[in-house]
Amino acid sequence: MTITSAHCGVPEPGQVTIHPGARKLHVDRVVALPHLFGPSTPGVPGDSPGGFISIDPHCKVRRLERVYAAGDATDFAIKHGGIAAHQADTAAEAIAALAGAPVEPKPFRPDIHAILLGGNKPLYMSVHVTWEGAPDRPSGRRRGDYGEDLRRCAEALVDTDCEDWLDLLYDPTR
Repeated sequence: MTITSAHCGVPEPGQVTIHPGARKLHVDRVVALPHLFGPSTPGVPGDSPGGFISIDPHCKVRRLERVYAAGDATDFAIKHGGIAAHQADTAAEAIAALAGAPVEPKPFRPDIHAILLGGNKPLYMSVHVTWEGAPDRPSGRRRGDYGEDLRRCAEALVDTDCEDWLDLLYDPTR
């Protein structure tokens, strides 16, 4: 269910009231995601879905020479500080190689590490994320297919059987 231009309240556990209209939902879980839009940066193509800056596997802006981008403004589906840091490292390595440094730039290969707090003990998670242009990107996926990615990521947070997203799930006390 998608409800736009609304606000909600949680009057009691398992119940969400949506305004305007005072609609009531009885739920087990709620996942709320904002609709994101890319920046409008003059001179930088923002023609990927949502207006984000389209980058290649080395974080070079597509259709521009010697321009690199990292972080939430890029067309990578997941907006996360750790991802931005991975992108910045990838871009810096490509720029250093372009400037003549003796490095072989590696493509962007993001990993996310998190601790989910709740229940009896913390849940330690790690995921390797694939994306268009990456060597391990599953075929048949379209650029901008983010809704499915986000749904599956949210599923992984509540369903530890979601092996497609959780490469490693472990208990550090074992």
